[in-house]
Amino acid sequence: MSFNGKQKYPDASYRKQGYIPFEIVDEKESYQCEGIFTHAVYEKGEEEIVSLIGTKLPNLQCFFEELMVSDIIDSIVCSMEDIHNGQPFMGRFEIKANEFCKTVMSVKHRFQVPSIELCMIK
Repeated sequence: MSFNGKQKYPDASYRKQGYIPFEIVDEKESYQCEGIFTHAVYEKGEEEIVSLIGTKLPNLQCFFEELMVSDIIDSIVCSMEDIHNGQPFMGRFEIKANEFCKTVMSVKHRFQVPSIELCMIK
């Protein structure tokens, strides 16, 4: 996990509370995740995604949907933030896993990665 992730999720905290933090990155040896949004088509002054063709967001949604099938998983919290641009937090959304892409597309934001938290429930 990256330095930023270790600061956000200290080892003792998540083990006691019964959750497992993980980071989704572009490459096995990288802490970057900008490729997930690469090729997204923006409109309205780059505030809204209008096309996900060529992005990895649909693959990510399929991954979340597959995880939610498991009986041992109650929910998935997906936090996104652009740590380089200091974008303000845009909010927390409770959704179903199959609404992941639609929700990411609907949140207006100024930079490539929206600063949001998505709680996926069954």
